[in-house]
Amino acid sequence: IDGGAVEGMVYISQGVADLPIYLRYFAIAHESSHVVTIEQAKQFGLGTEIPKGGNYTEYYKSEFLADLIATHQTLKHNPKQSKQVQAHYRELEKTLGKSDAMHPSGGERIRLLKRYHRMIKINKNPDRAFQNLFTCIWKGKNF
Repeated sequence: IDGGAVEGMVYISQGVADLPIYLRYFAIAHESSHVVTIEQAKQFGLGTEIPKGGNYTEYYKSEFLADLIATHQTLKHNPKQSKQVQAHYRELEKTLGKSDAMHPSGGERIRLLKRYHRMIKINKNPDRAFQNLFTCIWKGKNF
């Protein structure tokens, strides 16, 4: 599966189009999130370029951040869809597959999303959980 986005356009491969709707929704939200990553970082005072260094490559950071933004926005704006995606994390993990030079493994990516949901349960504040994890990933720290 593959996809991409630039401001004003999102594209997905046929592999994504053939997935169940809840996984298609996540894929489109993920690709759209790439477009807003730098703007979000600026709002948090983190700069305008994903920094080199830390425990992740810039490519991995970009993928983690897009997953996190997509998950956070879905939770805030479409909670029903968010629960459906969460209920299928195992399927999403398998679909995302093994890591490559550009993408962390599905297991690593789902671990991040589960961490986000655990943080929300602990402090009851999705925005704080989002900002804390976003900053952690941006700086290349383990989550």
